[in-house]
Amino acid sequence: MDYDIEFTESGPFDVVVTTSGKATAAEMAAGRRRVLDDPRFRPGMSLLVDHSLLDNSDITRAEVQRAAETLGRDRDTSGLGSIAMVAQTSLNFGLARMFETFAGEELEDAVTVVRSREEAEAWLESMHAAPQ
Repeated sequence: MDYDIEFTESGPFDVVVTTSGKATAAEMAAGRRRVLDDPRFRPGMSLLVDHSLLDNSDITRAEVQRAAETLGRDRDTSGLGSIAMVAQTSLNFGLARMFETFAGEELEDAVTVVRSREEAEAWLESMHAAPQ
């Protein structure tokens, strides 16, 4: 599995992750740790995770649940900001929505699943425009 990370200087997201290949839960967790451990990472950064090219056909419900649980802990300790996941295929969209549900109410306003980067950008813009 490839987990490509780009820290951006411009654009709506601070970090863009593009995944491809055959997914494993371990590689997904390791990829997130790479983002959070990168010296360029700062609390409050927004993250776009594009799973458009990812093959999730072997991921189990239990792995999705564990990944969601670790996101909550990682976000609490790192200060990670808003997270948008792009999932174009029905399988990836369904798994990402399951992930979002398992993440729980505490992450409800910080995580979204959409079908395109354009939708992700619009969502992030709406997050910045919403009164705090």
